[in-house]
Amino acid sequence: MDGFSLKPTIFAIQEKDAQLTNTRPCVLMEIGAKAKTEIALFDTGADLNALSYESWEAVGRPKLIPSTTTIDTFVGDSNPVEGYLDLPVHIGNINVHHRFYVMKPRKLTSSVILGQPWQRTYNGVLNWKWEGINFEVAGA
Repeated sequence: MDGFSLKPTIFAIQEKDAQLTNTRPCVLMEIGAKAKTEIALFDTGADLNALSYESWEAVGRPKLIPSTTTIDTFVGDSNPVEGYLDLPVHIGNINVHHRFYVMKPRKLTSSVILGQPWQRTYNGVLNWKWEGINFEVAGA
């Protein structure tokens, strides 16, 4: 497999008392048939890939497969999903399809979360030294 590295977009954490640095690993991507540009958060603690309801609406509300999945957040909230779908994803010159769970309206602060399923499929690894995200796509 050929791999490539992407430099993540950097943005500040908005919480005033956060004990974290102001850097989060993100990548610019296009999603859906309309190729809507979004910033995706690379989240090593997320058990699934998530799409905000608002981003789902922006890509034309493609048909969702019903799901009884609930997402438990790190603060203890439990949020049901609207459903899931497989979406085309474009990062640079790489085009793939991947499953995303659509959250209820206003329940996701990031437009897209690339969780562990994405990371396992494409061997996604953060590279803080080079400020990039390395991943592998067969045939790329």
